Amino acid sequence: MRGKFYNVFFAILFSFLCGGCTEEWLEEPYSNTPLGVFDAIWDEYDKTYGAFEVKNINWDSCRMKYRIQLTSESSNDKLYAVVCSLLAELKDGHVQLLANGYKRFYAVPLPAVFPDSRYYENASEIALLFDLVKNRYLFNAKDSGSFFYGFISLRSVNKKIGYLYVPGFDRESFSFEFIDQAQRSFASCDGIIIDLRFNGGGSSDVLSSFINRYADCERLFLLSKIRNGARHGDFTDFIRHYMRPEAVNIGKTPLIVLVNRHTASSAEHFVLAMRTRPNTLIVGDSTIGALSTVVQRMAPNGWEYRTCPQVLYDTTGNILRNSDGQYPDGIGLAPDLFVKNYLREIYRGYDRVLATALNYYEEYFSEKIK
Repeated sequence: MRGKFYNVFFAILFSFLCGGCTEEWLEEPYSNTPLGVFDAIWDEYDKTYGAFEVKNINWDSCRMKYRIQLTSESSNDKLYAVVCSLLAELKDGHVQLLANGYKRFYAVPLPAVFPDSRYYENASEIALLFDLVKNRYLFNAKDSGSFFYGFISLRSVNKKIGYLYVPGFDRESFSFEFIDQAQRSFASCDGIIIDLRFNGGGSSDVLSSFINRYADCERLFLLSKIRNGARHGDFTDFIRHYMRPEAVNIGKTPLIVLVNRHTASSAEHFVLAMRTRPNTLIVGDSTIGALSTVVQRMAPNGWEYRTCPQVLYDTTGNILRNSDGQYPDGIGLAPDLFVKNYLREIYRGYDRVLATALNYYEEYFSEKIK
């Protein structure tokens, strides 16, 4: 089992790194020199990145601040450090740099797997968590390699509650046949838990069909715009994002969604959709804040990076903001009920996030489902 999750974890990471990308390699009109590479990367963001204005980022000032640190003789080490510092100004969970011979750079650093862990991509620790869920909290568990579902088995829980773990939304590994099998088995449940912890996102088409299986009716859950011009304020008209009941739908059933700091991209859009649905509770830690669609680019020296042209709005047409008035890109979406897992507790057989959700279930839903 541990080996399976090791492979699955890196598949999830790959989904997080590449999910939703449009690969479009450009022949840059810049030389393969330190200054040429810097200018090519800065200019591509200047032409395509969407969230400069909503984040109050002065991209021209960033160019002046970092370009002066380079010369035509600068080393690759220096170039890598300067470009990373430039991209860090974007504070965007989707912005990354993949430079041959260097550690992959994230504009929003990935946190440790758990607060008391030393690692941010340790498959064995993640496997411990989900082995615990299967063996301690579920009965009649069924899996398809990485996805699994079952029913909560704790004596302290009086309701019939179904549980579904979804590690990602990439087309290659996602099986709607398996998901619908789970949905049919949940038909008589009093509630459902969807576990999106460590879900790195994936295909928007897959996500849309998944969302629709939990839609209680047609609902607009999000508006967005795509950068489409040379000026930082050039965008398309609003794109409307709806959920509509389809397939094996259980949209009337109370729902709890589990998230953490490794919940990203399309998984965050699932959270946004479920927030417009009644009888839904989000439990866990804040997500990572990788909200835009992404486009892959390549610098003249072969370094790969991603730009993000999309900006999100709430259903009233206002820029999406958190409770502090900040655009949540790079910050994350806060849960309704904040709780973290700790590795030391997982070793002792306790999943704090899942246990808290179950303890809170009846208190939260008892009045709502009468």
